[in-house]
Amino acid sequence: HLNFKVIEDYNDEKIRLIFSRLQRGKPLTLGEKLNAMPGSIVLKIREIAKHPFMKESIGISKERYGNYPDAARILFYEKVGIRDFGTPSLLDFLEEYSNLDKEDRAYKRAVSILNILERVFPRDPGNYQFFNKHAWVMAAYTMVSEMEKRYGLYGKESFLGDFIKSIHSNVYSEDMRMSNHNYQRFYDNVRGGWSEKIITLRRDILIKEFLKKYP
Repeated sequence: HLNFKVIEDYNDEKIRLIFSRLQRGKPLTLGEKLNAMPGSIVLKIREIAKHPFMKESIGISKERYGNYPDAARILFYEKVGIRDFGTPSLLDFLEEYSNLDKEDRAYKRAVSILNILERVFPRDPGNYQFFNKHAWVMAAYTMVSEMEKRYGLYGKESFLGDFIKSIHSNVYSEDMRMSNHNYQRFYDNVRGGWSEKIITLRRDILIKEFLKKYP
């Protein structure tokens, strides 16, 4: 026996809103929950997720909207800066800015930074394994976004690519961590956590190490 209700004359936005609220306690992935949210902001998250860097370059699985949390965090970062990026905060962000559209400055800037990252890490060969964790995707994105504001990065793409590859290797090398405190701090904070403090720490360590290598 199935209990059911029929809802008549509900538009797409209302249906998505009800679906989202009902499913918050169910075993959907975060990407599926984000995709089900109402409003034009979800369309922008889908567009970011389809960007060549997000779709082809990062090593995150795309099954069940696996890169949607990264897309949402990128838009969140450009809209309000570093905040707590955990699941409740992301869902609240999508509700608060549900009407965000393609003319929004945060969306345009996100696409601009992703274009830089695509030049650094082109879709061919793609699937870069140092981007197989969400924390690394966001750390690299926030680093590039912040440095583009401070310095401008035109013509520095090869430096960025070499740096990300080398620091990823160094962070997972016990010998390198013993010789560099920042590598150890990054390693200790890369395996989980979306607090404002941890996100800031990851970003600032990357910037500091980059400027040390390329003053």
